[in-house]
Amino acid sequence: MNKKQILIAVLAAALAQASLAGARAASFDFDGRGGAAVSLSGLAETAAEGLPEPVLERADETLRGALAAPTTSALALASFSYDESSKEFKLRFDTEHSVNYWGCRIEISVELMRDGLFDASLGVRTYEFPLNWNLGNPAITFKEADFAPAKEEGRAKTKKLYVKWGFRVVKSTFYNKDYVDMGHSASLQVPK
Repeated sequence: MNKKQILIAVLAAALAQASLAGARAASFDFDGRGGAAVSLSGLAETAAEGLPEPVLERADETLRGALAAPTTSALALASFSYDESSKEFKLRFDTEHSVNYWGCRIEISVELMRDGLFDASLGVRTYEFPLNWNLGNPAITFKEADFAPAKEEGRAKTKKLYVKWGFRVVKSTFYNKDYVDMGHSASLQVPK
């Protein structure tokens, strides 16, 4: 198929959509120099000679097939730390092996847990950010007060906390929105 036939097929498809919308066929000046105008209805007749009909209604099909489920290689927990002066936790992630996810938006779910005989959840928060090579490794900073307040138990001077975390790909043309559970971090001793 040469360039002229491709152009005729594209214009015929545009004409078909325009006629579906109730637009009137008119002539079109291709080069803008005021030369001979081409009738769009004539193009539709020319396109009908030997070219397949354009398929206009395939909105339910994805072009690349089924979306893939995200894998655990997208993010890795590099560190979980606590700064006593600002009373903030910091989660740092490693995106060294996430080249396939660059350009995607990731939503990370963080659940702060109290480590003890019976682990207690202090609440869940979600954070969203893009993965991109020029943004560096993402980090999340939060305080214990950002989560639902829990009852103070016992007389210990310190408490052990850890996070359960996972992620989902929120915006991508290749991956679906399945949640990937990434487990939990090591416990930190935090002063009460």
